[in-house]
Amino acid sequence: MDMINYTVVYKNVKNITLRIQPDGELEITAPHRAGKAEIENVVMKKRNWIVAHQQKAAELNQERQ
Repeated sequence: MDMINYTVVYKNVKNITLRIQPDGELEITAPHRAGKAEIENVVMKKRNWIVAHQQKAAELNQERQ
């Protein structure tokens, strides 16, 4: 299983949110209280969604070139 790289931004929010940037990078916004294990758990649960949307972003970037 491939590792998913991501950036975590801690903010004053209630929920963990996942965002695929136009370049395909995964950005996670998390509350300050969220631990690394909790974030990793969300990434593993949403793995299929993340990979599908990263592929879609890569395809869109290919079309733009």
